[in-house]
Amino acid sequence: DNLELSVLRKMKLENLLDRDNEIKHLSSIVNSQNSTNTIILLLGISGVGKSGLIEKFKYSGFISNDVITVKTSKSSVETIENYQYFDNIYLAFESFSFKYPTLVPTPTEHGVKSLGNIINYIFFMLRSRLGFGDAEPLAEQGEKSSIIRKKDYILYVLNNSNIILNIDNIQNIDTQSFELLKFIIQNTRNKTFIFEYTLGEKNKEHLFNLIKELNDTEANIINYKVEKIDFNIAKALIPNNNQINIEKVKKQYNDSQGNLMEIILANENSDYNASNIDISIRKLSIYEKYIIYLIYLNDSCIKKELLYLLCYQNTNNNTLSIYYKRNNIVELISLLAQKKIIISSGNTISLIHDSIKHELDKITYDPILFCAYASLKDYYFSVIRESKDISEIELLVFLCIKFSDEELFSVIPVLKSLLFEQKYPRLLIEKLEMYRESIQKIAANNSVLQKGIYDLSMMLIEVCIAHKLYEEAQNNLNLIFDINNSFHIALQGIIFSLKEDNITEKELRSLVDNAPQNTRLKLILDLSLMNYCMKIQAANISEKIGSTIINNSYYKQYKEYAYALRNYAELCNDNETAIDYYNKSLEVFEANKMILNISSVHISLAMIYSYKGELLKAKSALKKAISLDKSSTTICYVLNNIAAIDILGSKHSKKTEKALLDSSLLAVSIYETILIYCNLLVYYCLTEEYTNASFYAKKIEEKYNGFKYEEFLHIVYQDLFFYYTKTNESKKAKNYYEKILKLIEDKDTNESTKQLARAINGLSTNDIFYSKFPFRVDFLGYWEFMIDSSLDHFL
Repeated sequence: DNLELSVLRKMKLENLLDRDNEIKHLSSIVNSQNSTNTIILLLGISGVGKSGLIEKFKYSGFISNDVITVKTSKSSVETIENYQYFDNIYLAFESFSFKYPTLVPTPTEHGVKSLGNIINYIFFMLRSRLGFGDAEPLAEQGEKSSIIRKKDYILYVLNNSNIILNIDNIQNIDTQSFELLKFIIQNTRNKTFIFEYTLGEKNKEHLFNLIKELNDTEANIINYKVEKIDFNIAKALIPNNNQINIEKVKKQYNDSQGNLMEIILANENSDYNASNIDISIRKLSIYEKYIIYLIYLNDSCIKKELLYLLCYQNTNNNTLSIYYKRNNIVELISLLAQKKIIISSGNTISLIHDSIKHELDKITYDPILFCAYASLKDYYFSVIRESKDISEIELLVFLCIKFSDEELFSVIPVLKSLLFEQKYPRLLIEKLEMYRESIQKIAANNSVLQKGIYDLSMMLIEVCIAHKLYEEAQNNLNLIFDINNSFHIALQGIIFSLKEDNITEKELRSLVDNAPQNTRLKLILDLSLMNYCMKIQAANISEKIGSTIINNSYYKQYKEYAYALRNYAELCNDNETAIDYYNKSLEVFEANKMILNISSVHISLAMIYSYKGELLKAKSALKKAISLDKSSTTICYVLNNIAAIDILGSKHSKKTEKALLDSSLLAVSIYETILIYCNLLVYYCLTEEYTNASFYAKKIEEKYNGFKYEEFLHIVYQDLFFYYTKTNESKKAKNYYEKILKLIEDKDTNESTKQLARAINGLSTNDIFYSKFPFRVDFLGYWEFMIDSSLDHFL
């Protein structure tokens, strides 16, 4: 809603847009703020004046707070989930710090204040000068900064200032950003957050679910409906034109439930049965339309230099090119601003309001729209292969999907890389599947398009497997499955291995039984069955499968053999044997330069060293792992494992808590999240923060059912028993103690788990280091494996 901001500042109509009562009410909410956070959910239809109300509220003089408003365009969130909202929050805080340096520190100043950051900076600078890698900057600016660093900066500013965070279009927030936003709210006190929610864009259930999620923050949530302004007041916004029919404008305003853009864009062609917004767009010349189409397709905003470039040099239309070369484009842009279609701010030109975008969304055919699309597409294809900028890739994907352009097939490798980095790629996967359907309609006799469809399907399968989205992976495999294609059968086995039901085991064993003996395909299917059983069955079953694999001399010629060695180590009954198998797997991974997998082994070795009490050696292994791979998964594992080591070494501190909380933000699977929550539960018990401990105990109990691996179950049972013992809840403590005893007595329970459970609970005299604690802080590591283009597809 840039609308009322424009009106208030440029047209000086503050008194006409009467929001005095609302402003006083909002001010009283803010000024009565106590130790509990408050979330004001500002509800209203598009154009009713939510942002205008906040802008007047901001400068009303009734509050002492500064308000940081975060604007987010709406195109990209329709096609891809990423950290877009979170990045915009960070950039808004960064911009505020530059503008008001005496109020809050800039990101760089915040980095300098951190002793840990300075030590890391010096270490990495020396490391770089010695030729061991690139220096890590003390504090990065903008989107290059890490997620954790951005989050820490936002938290610091909020906790050390009097700022209200206001976010518009909260209804479109991506999942990752929403997780981080909830975390920020939970870790601040005495703060007000204002979230503008546009009604009518999502179903009612979406709003209900949003409120339900926000309730988890334990903030005081106030639903504040912004009603439409009375027409007798709003009509003052009608342009000064005697030919405008006031009654027609009134009808459109009322029909839109109070969208002020219907008044702002009223004109002599206003009609009882047509939107003034639509009429205003249709009235534009083809030269004006080309400009607003460029802005619209470029995520509703565009840098001036790019707009000029696409007008002067790259219009894909000779008539347009000649016109722009002969006319003053600056004047044309100024005219569009006067017509209230666009707004210019600094170096950026945007559509003035989402209502413009909504009308442009309805256009199905216009040659000028396709000219704008071709110009933008050509530009982004020309730069994408050079810069590999994520935002440019996202925009190109959005464009190609919108226009069902088969040229998207040419960037599948880049797109695959992007999807692998996403934590929640479901939305883009769905859009790409819709894109594939649109291409299939014209691909019947086109071998090039059919190959593109196949390649896209294969890419989606691999991405879905990597993100453990087995249903989506299965649906994509079904479209291309060939019973005679060994790679398809291998992928089917891996998809089965991700599931958690006994029906699948039968199907998976059938694949194993029908595979040719001693082949690479048989190895991959055996591995799939082993991984599946490591969750569903007792450890002795997966141990037998693993033993069969590693003792098959034919399998040693294949790279995947190393996965069996690595995973079998998890099932060994003593630490030295486990280390031996980890080292054997390391030899294979290193010989094949499989960097991520080398890193994964060092993470697992750190776990084994910790079990032995060799904590310094464990930390060294983790440093090795992170030096090899800095993916979000590895960082997640290292943060959790470092925290576990600190607890085992009785060196836990606020840094431990932060590491675990940061790790939980990066975790993907429920299995991993529960383990991190168990560590947080132990930490809060040790620090006697039982309110926080109670929160995580509840979360663990909600999520752990369904997992059968006894090592995992013992961690859950032991830590819940520890918690309920500490809180003197004897009935619940007894319940989990009995579950532990049942695990110990079960003949199928792994012997190492039995020994540890007995020792922790005083049922044996075993004095191994890890058994000295009444709880189990535990470690994250890699079990799954991938076969993709980095490994041969020929089986």
